Amino acid sequence: MKKKIKEVLKTLEITFIDLDLTETPRDLLDYIYENNHYQINDVMIKIMLQEKGNFNQVNFDTKKLLCNQKNQIVII
Repeated sequence: MKKKIKEVLKTLEITFIDLDLTETPRDLLDYIYENNHYQINDVMIKIMLQEKGNFNQVNFDTKKLLCNQKNQIVII
């Protein structure tokens, strides 16, 4: 089933504007992240930082975010 979902995401070039982390299996979230099936917006940046980075709500609300050459989000 997960393989079919990944195929559909790839074929239809689907990008998410939001995800429910309680309902999204970890390997599917990894696939979405690694294959850029998400839009760059506040919600998705927060989700990806929570799952893949070092998330701090205060920094998220008050600092500027940049993306480095390794496609990592950096807080300045």
